[in-house]
Amino acid sequence: MYLSFLLFVFSLIPDHAIYISVVELNHDPITLESSVSVKVFQDDLKDIIRNFNADYNPAQREDFVEKNQLDIAAYFKENLVFKTNDQVGDLEFVSSEIENDAYFLNFKIKSFDPLKKIEVVADFFTELFPDQSNVLTIKNGEKKYFARLTKSKPSYSFTFD
Repeated sequence: MYLSFLLFVFSLIPDHAIYISVVELNHDPITLESSVSVKVFQDDLKDIIRNFNADYNPAQREDFVEKNQLDIAAYFKENLVFKTNDQVGDLEFVSSEIENDAYFLNFKIKSFDPLKKIEVVADFFTELFPDQSNVLTIKNGEKKYFARLTKSKPSYSFTFD
């Protein structure tokens, strides 16, 4: 009886209590191209895509991103926006990788001017997880900039020398 109660109590505890993702933007000042890597927990991504599109493909872990790539790309295009020099960058899905319980989603952005200013809006996952934090790293050549974005503060702006 006691064991059954403990099993019931543990079944109520979520898989993880921390809702955090990591976004890294690497900008090459010579080619003017930027790559973006987004690290998210697998179960969070599945919950979000299920919420985003009721007709999503509930595929296995290894091929979930591949089978839901269009929905994932569309979701992040709406909820992860990079505005460089006052122009919205086109976030294009490139690839994904699996590492332990996380997906690394890789995107690219093409820019046509030297990077002077960037505004980032990263409100992804906050519609389901109000405590979600998105940790942002921007690498512009050798310089690094950091920010923490949340539901109450989903955007941040950097001005470069």
